[in-house]
Amino acid sequence: MEKARSIVKQEARRFHREDNIAFAAGSVANRDQKFDLKAVGQDVEKAAKDGVLYYIAPLHRTGYLDNLKEFAKNIIPSYSGLD
Repeated sequence: MEKARSIVKQEARRFHREDNIAFAAGSVANRDQKFDLKAVGQDVEKAAKDGVLYYIAPLHRTGYLDNLKEFAKNIIPSYSGLD
């Protein structure tokens, strides 16, 4: 991951866009697994420590709205306002 990050930063410098990049983390939803808020919370925490500004939550089609509400209520408030 660090090698990929350094390549992106290098190319941003080359095109004078150092201030215009942001990183995202997350994973796609595995349809064979149930949404695990605790595991997602740990993944979000790791991503935040790694300097990631955006997180792609692994939400399933089944139970999407309930899982999204749970994520919004229990995870997002801890990280809102971070730059």
